[in-house]
Amino acid sequence: MSTGGNNEGWEVVEEETYALSAQYCGGAEYVDSITEQVDYSLSRNPKGFLNIPGYQNLYLAKTKFRIVGPEVTPSFRIWFRVDTKRRQVHKLYIEVAPPEEMGFADDPFDRDEKPF
Repeated sequence: MSTGGNNEGWEVVEEETYALSAQYCGGAEYVDSITEQVDYSLSRNPKGFLNIPGYQNLYLAKTKFRIVGPEVTPSFRIWFRVDTKRRQVHKLYIEVAPPEEMGFADDPFDRDEKPF
Protein backbone atom coordinates (compact mmCIF):
# COMPACT_ATOMS: atom_id res chain seq x y z
CA MET A 1 0.00 0.00 0.00
CA SER A 2 1.33 3.41 -0.87
CA THR A 3 -0.61 6.54 0.01
CA GLY A 4 1.05 8.47 -2.82
CA GLY A 5 3.15 11.53 -2.32
CA ASN A 6 0.63 14.32 -1.79
CA ASN A 7 1.74 17.80 -0.75
CA GLU A 8 0.11 17.61 2.66
CA GLY A 9 1.38 14.31 3.99
CA TRP A 10 4.09 11.72 3.77
CA GLU A 11 4.24 8.90 1.24
CA VAL A 12 3.95 5.50 2.95
CA VAL A 13 5.96 2.78 1.21
CA GLU A 14 5.89 -0.92 2.02
CA GLU A 15 9.29 -2.53 1.69
CA GLU A 16 9.64 -6.13 0.49
CA THR A 17 10.39 -7.25 4.03
CA TYR A 18 7.08 -5.74 5.18
CA ALA A 19 5.09 -7.46 2.43
CA LEU A 20 6.67 -10.80 3.32
CA SER A 21 6.04 -10.37 7.05
CA ALA A 22 2.42 -9.37 6.34
CA GLN A 23 1.92 -12.77 4.69
CA TYR A 24 2.94 -14.42 7.97
CA CYS A 25 0.44 -12.25 9.86
CA GLY A 26 -2.61 -13.38 7.91
CA GLY A 27 -2.04 -11.88 4.46
CA ALA A 28 -1.89 -8.41 2.96
CA GLU A 29 -5.66 -7.84 2.89
CA TYR A 30 -6.07 -8.77 6.56
CA VAL A 31 -3.09 -6.66 7.65
CA ASP A 32 -4.27 -3.69 5.56
CA SER A 33 -7.67 -3.79 7.26
CA ILE A 34 -6.02 -3.72 10.70
CA THR A 35 -3.41 -1.05 9.94
CA GLU A 36 -5.55 1.32 7.86
CA GLN A 37 -5.76 4.01 10.54
CA VAL A 38 -2.09 3.59 11.48
CA ASP A 39 -1.18 4.16 7.82
CA TYR A 40 -3.21 7.36 7.82
CA SER A 41 -1.36 8.56 10.93
CA LEU A 42 1.98 7.61 9.37
CA SER A 43 1.11 9.73 6.34
CA ARG A 44 0.38 12.72 8.60
CA ASN A 45 2.89 12.57 11.48
CA PRO A 46 5.31 9.63 11.34
CA LYS A 47 7.66 11.15 13.90
CA GLY A 48 4.86 11.19 16.45
CA PHE A 49 5.40 7.46 17.04
CA LEU A 50 7.90 5.84 19.39
CA ASN A 51 11.52 6.33 18.28
CA ILE A 52 13.46 3.23 19.33
CA PRO A 53 16.25 4.26 21.74
CA GLY A 54 19.72 3.29 20.57
CA TYR A 55 18.70 3.01 16.89
CA GLN A 56 18.94 5.90 14.51
CA ASN A 57 15.72 6.56 12.61
CA LEU A 58 13.85 3.41 13.66
CA TYR A 59 10.26 3.84 14.83
CA LEU A 60 7.54 1.58 16.18
CA ALA A 61 3.77 1.79 15.88
CA LYS A 62 1.39 -0.59 17.63
CA THR A 63 -2.24 -1.52 17.10
CA LYS A 64 -4.46 -2.50 20.02
CA PHE A 65 -5.90 -5.87 20.93
CA ARG A 66 -9.56 -5.90 19.77
CA ILE A 67 -12.61 -8.15 20.03
CA VAL A 68 -15.43 -7.62 17.52
CA GLY A 69 -18.09 -10.30 17.75
CA PRO A 70 -16.38 -13.66 17.39
CA GLU A 71 -13.28 -12.07 15.81
CA VAL A 72 -10.23 -11.50 18.01
CA THR A 73 -7.49 -9.26 16.60
CA PRO A 74 -4.16 -9.32 18.40
CA SER A 75 -1.96 -6.27 18.84
CA PHE A 76 0.54 -5.78 16.01
CA ARG A 77 3.89 -3.97 15.96
CA ILE A 78 4.91 -2.08 12.82
CA TRP A 79 8.59 -1.17 12.41
CA PHE A 80 9.40 1.72 10.08
CA ARG A 81 11.96 4.35 9.06
CA VAL A 82 11.38 7.97 8.02
CA ASP A 83 13.11 9.62 5.05
CA THR A 84 12.74 13.32 5.87
CA LYS A 85 14.25 14.57 2.60
CA ARG A 86 11.79 12.63 0.44
CA ARG A 87 8.93 12.82 2.95
CA GLN A 88 8.59 9.04 2.86
CA VAL A 89 7.78 6.48 5.52
CA HIS A 90 9.25 3.04 4.84
CA LYS A 91 7.34 0.25 6.56
CA LEU A 92 9.93 -2.45 7.25
CA TYR A 93 8.23 -5.23 9.20
CA ILE A 94 4.98 -6.18 10.92
CA GLU A 95 4.54 -8.80 13.62
CA VAL A 96 2.14 -9.87 16.34
CA ALA A 97 3.20 -8.15 19.54
CA PRO A 98 4.24 -10.45 22.37
CA PRO A 99 1.58 -10.59 25.11
CA GLU A 100 3.63 -8.48 27.54
CA GLU A 101 3.87 -5.68 24.93
CA MET A 102 0.35 -5.77 23.51
CA GLY A 103 -1.59 -2.56 23.44
CA PHE A 104 -5.03 -3.03 24.94
CA ALA A 105 -8.04 -0.87 24.23
CA ASP A 106 -9.78 0.61 27.27
CA ASP A 107 -12.77 -1.41 26.13
CA PRO A 108 -11.60 -4.12 23.68
CA PHE A 109 -15.23 -4.61 22.59
CA ASP A 110 -15.66 -0.95 21.51
CA ARG A 111 -15.67 -0.67 17.69
CA ASP A 112 -15.35 3.12 17.72
CA GLU A 113 -12.23 3.43 19.86
CA LYS A 114 -9.05 4.38 18.00
CA PRO A 115 -7.32 1.03 17.22
CA PHE A 116 -3.76 2.19 17.97
